[in-house]
Amino acid sequence: VWQLLGGEQPTCPAYASALLWKSPAALAEEAASLIGRGFRRVKMRLGYGGEVDRAAVRAVREAIGPRNDLMCDGSMRYSLEDAASLANFLAENNVFWFEEPFEPEDIDSYAALRSRVSVPLAAGENEFGLQGFRELIRAGALDIVQPDVSRCGGITEAKRVADLAKSVGLRVAPHTWSDAVAVTANAHLVASLPHGITVEVDQTGNPFIEELLVEPLVVRDGQLSLSQAPGLGIELNRNVIERYRLQDPLHLPDGSYSDMIFGKSFL
Repeated sequence: VWQLLGGEQPTCPAYASALLWKSPAALAEEAASLIGRGFRRVKMRLGYGGEVDRAAVRAVREAIGPRNDLMCDGSMRYSLEDAASLANFLAENNVFWFEEPFEPEDIDSYAALRSRVSVPLAAGENEFGLQGFRELIRAGALDIVQPDVSRCGGITEAKRVADLAKSVGLRVAPHTWSDAVAVTANAHLVASLPHGITVEVDQTGNPFIEELLVEPLVVRDGQLSLSQAPGLGIELNRNVIERYRLQDPLHLPDGSYSDMIFGKSFL
């Protein structure tokens, strides 16, 4: 697919998406581990506000060093003023992008923040087609658009979004979370785009990322390897599929599913 889309190299820059809400010391240890696994970019979650967020960012930045990139996800938890203050701090710490500080429908706040800060703003994982991205782009809300081929309507629709972004000088970095098939499909898209930055790889221990494929995802020196076989070039591990198959698809047992967590023990 990456060749059909016009790509020239069977690789895609990839970043480790993890670093959830933990102590600064625990985040620093995890970040260093992610760099040791071959990643050169990592993304952490913020959302507490104030000094808690700042201490977490300082710890991760120190752990990964100045030569590796740090992205920060705002978890849709900020007012405009608090986001602006945090964004200035992130810029001082050379953060690569500031993601989703506001709820996805609050386009005016994105546009207002973008006019006030220097750190690039990223969003789009909660848009589901070209029309939604057109509104974000028309409003001047973003620097980096984040379509997800498994959410926004497939590879073709994500390519339309990417083409729209290119026409106004924006870059593309797809959201991906659920499984290795989605990661691979998004990576094929990024590998074909001159304005594609990177693809997201969940590193929180998700078996649908780590075990679903016969040939696991491989990241070396920040690059995800892509197959030259037909299609996406992947084969699913049938044993893993059977292990996690739901007997009743209308009943989800407690646990983690994509971006959602169910059950009191997980809250």
